[in-house]
Amino acid sequence: MPNSNDSLGGETLDGENPKNAAQQNQSEQSLGADATMGGDADENSLVDQSTLGAADIDDDLFDDELELVDLSTRYTEESVLGKGGMGEVILATDTRLERKVAIKRILGTAANSITAVQRFLTEAKSMADLNHTNIVQIYDYGRATDGPFLIMECVQGGSLLEKCKEGPLEVDEAVNIFSQLCDGLAKAHAAGIIHRDIKPANVLLTEDGIPKLTDFGLAKTKIADTSMTMEGAVIGTLDFMPPEQRQAVELIDHRSDLWSLAATFYQMLTGKSPRVINIAALPPQFQSVVAKALEESKENRFQSAREMRAEILQAYSGNMDTSHTLGEARAADLPVDSSDSDTTVASDFQQIASGKQVGIVREFWDFLRHNKKWWLTPIILSLLLIALIAITAGSGAAPFIYTLF
Repeated sequence: MPNSNDSLGGETLDGENPKNAAQQNQSEQSLGADATMGGDADENSLVDQSTLGAADIDDDLFDDELELVDLSTRYTEESVLGKGGMGEVILATDTRLERKVAIKRILGTAANSITAVQRFLTEAKSMADLNHTNIVQIYDYGRATDGPFLIMECVQGGSLLEKCKEGPLEVDEAVNIFSQLCDGLAKAHAAGIIHRDIKPANVLLTEDGIPKLTDFGLAKTKIADTSMTMEGAVIGTLDFMPPEQRQAVELIDHRSDLWSLAATFYQMLTGKSPRVINIAALPPQFQSVVAKALEESKENRFQSAREMRAEILQAYSGNMDTSHTLGEARAADLPVDSSDSDTTVASDFQQIASGKQVGIVREFWDFLRHNKKWWLTPIILSLLLIALIAITAGSGAAPFIYTLF
C-alpha cells in the first residue's frame, strides 16, 4: 500500500509517456463531456483520435429498421443543456408522451466518423440494456438528417462535478451517492459492460439527489468491436484513470472502473481533484478502505463493486451514532437490485442499522478468543441474545437473530 501522502496514480500523463502527452495535446473533448446536461466539460478527457477521421458512413452500421427521421415531428426542442466539439445535448419535450427528455447527438466531423458513430451506437445499446435506477435510461436511438441521436431520460439536478466544485460533500451524502453508484456499476459489470470513464462529470443528479451514471460512449461490451480502439491507445479522463488505463486500453477490466469510482468518492469527500491523491485528507474512517481501492495493482484492490460498497458502508457504520443510521431514513434512497444474486443490498443496510449489535458480537468473540474462556459461551450468549432481542423489539429493527443468519 502506498504512503498516504504519495500520488496514487492521479497525476497527469506529462512526463510519464511522451506518446500519451502528445495524445493529450491533440485530443478533443470526449462527447461524454457534452452529456453532463449543463455540467462543465473535463479538460483532461482523452479520446483515441487514431480512428476518428472523417469517412463515409456505411448504412450497415445501423440496424435495417433505422430510417432517417425528423425529430421535430415528435420532439419540441427547448434549450441546450450542454455542447462541445463533438456534439450537444438538448432539452426537449416528447409531445406524444408529454414528458421532458434529453436529446444527445453528435455533429460535424464526428457525425461522419465511423468510429464516433460506432461508439455512439455502443452507448445506445449498452445503456438500453441496463434498466437500473442509478443508470440514465435510454428511451430510443436512431439517425436524423444531421446525424445519430439518443433520446434519454432527462436528469435536471446537475452533475456531481458541479456539486463537488462547491466543496466537500457531507459524509452522509457522499456515502449515499457512492453506495448507489456501486449498485449501478455492479449492474453494468454483471452485464459484461465496463464503463472506462467514470468521473463526477459523468454522474448526473436528479432534483431529489439520486445519482445516475451516464455516458457509456467509451464502454467496453461483450460484443464491442475491438477495432474501434487501436492497441496501445489511451482513452478516458486523466485524473480518474487507474495506472493500467494510462498504459493501454487493452489492460482495462472491471476493476479499473472501481478505481475510477473510488477516485470520484475521494473528490466527493475532499472537494479536490484526484490528480494527486493525499489519503490523509480523507476522513479517518475511510482512509484505509479508499487506499485499498486506489492500489496500483488490480489484484490488490477490491474485486467487485459489491465488495467495495460493503467495505465503505462498514467503515461508515463503524464511526456512526447508531441512533442516526442509514436505516429507515436512507433505505428508500438506496434502491435494491434484486437481479444481483451474488449478494443482497438489503443485508448491507441491516448490518448498518444493527451496527451496535454487530459491534457487541465482535467484542464478545474477541473476549473468548483472547481469554480462552469457552465455558462461558452458552451463558454469555444466552444473556446477550435476550438483551439484544429486547433492544431490537423496542427499536423496531429486524430481530438480531435474522441479522446473523
